[in-house]
Amino acid sequence: MIDKTIYQKQSQFLLHPWGGHRTPFQAILLYNRFGRIIFATKEFIAFLSKGKLAKKSIQLEGYEKIEQDFSKGNYTYLYPVSPMLNGKEDIDENYLREIESSLELAYIMENNIFDKTKEWDRVTDVFKSLFFKDNGKIDLDKLRQFRATSKRCEEVFGDQFYYVDQEVGYTKAYLKAIDLVLEYHRYSKVIKKELLASVSESAVGGSAFVYYRGQYLSEKLLFHTLMVNDILNHVDFSKENRNIIVDIGSGYGGLDRLLSYYVPNACFVLVDLPETLLLTSYYIKYNFPNKKIALLSDIADRLDDFDSLVLEYDFIIIPPSVVEKIPSESVDLVMNSASLGFMQKDYVTYYLSHIYRMLRPLGHFYSLNKEYNDQLGIGFYSWNFEGSYLTKHMDYNNRFSYAQWLGQKIG
Repeated sequence: MIDKTIYQKQSQFLLHPWGGHRTPFQAILLYNRFGRIIFATKEFIAFLSKGKLAKKSIQLEGYEKIEQDFSKGNYTYLYPVSPMLNGKEDIDENYLREIESSLELAYIMENNIFDKTKEWDRVTDVFKSLFFKDNGKIDLDKLRQFRATSKRCEEVFGDQFYYVDQEVGYTKAYLKAIDLVLEYHRYSKVIKKELLASVSESAVGGSAFVYYRGQYLSEKLLFHTLMVNDILNHVDFSKENRNIIVDIGSGYGGLDRLLSYYVPNACFVLVDLPETLLLTSYYIKYNFPNKKIALLSDIADRLDDFDSLVLEYDFIIIPPSVVEKIPSESVDLVMNSASLGFMQKDYVTYYLSHIYRMLRPLGHFYSLNKEYNDQLGIGFYSWNFEGSYLTKHMDYNNRFSYAQWLGQKIG
């Protein structure tokens, strides 16, 4: 009776009546609507009583010290722990200088075939003010802390929100954190529980997140996990051949980081504005210090041999001007999230044409974008698709109010 009252169907267990609700780890206990109400009430009581009447299940990094021994099993979190709970890695100073060299090279190679959109200009201006010194050089100290609580950085990424902002106070931050954990349980209706239980945010960039059940959570992590779930459920990746995945508008690489754990035999080609790629290059290196990562400065003289590059590297990080160098019918999956929908018509047409060109026959194009036109760009419903796609998946189940669509190239 208790199981049916508070848990989703996948967490209702036919075991001994006195122990049926106890499981090896809490990660598979997923609350239904009534269970979420009870959970939120318990957390609120724990907060008001300062832990005297109930124990908090949520902690906020940055506000309180989080101590957890992951060296041995514990029913309160998934064990063995997720490899995504990585420690801090020192990045070689030479690599940081290569990031700087790649940015300078991207400016030289920039073709400027169309005027930049207002949104792109805004992002460029924000990035330059945040991560560049007055002499035009990159501020490496700020780069290392690019996800620390910065309201202007939040304007670009929208992934930390104010539960890690010391200025709003612990009360507002904790209430927001409760809502995030409730969202975690809501997402379990559409995301495979094993996937949802295994993901975690990275500590890169001075980030601070909500700690729950041995996982570091954020809004953007759930957003990316939903996309990974969509893709893994509907795209059959090759186990024998190299999978080529292109992410247009990759941001700092959060989606690619998650998906790479589930598609290990792959080369990820990350495309974004030159300034954004500063953060992408740093983020990917931090999380995958032993992977082969190609910055623009590494491959600028080999772009005409892209087929060899995707076999040699695990991640290739390039600006938009290099998209034309990706060979036709060579890519298995193209992804775009909250990017194409913020571009003007010329750029949307340009990218849709290249997406269709670079995809293999029966390759897939995944989009999660705003639907309608506005002053920021052309929405999904107004795209003039190049070529023919068979719809493999469509949904609308994320709190970011974007339509999800996966098409397979036909013809």
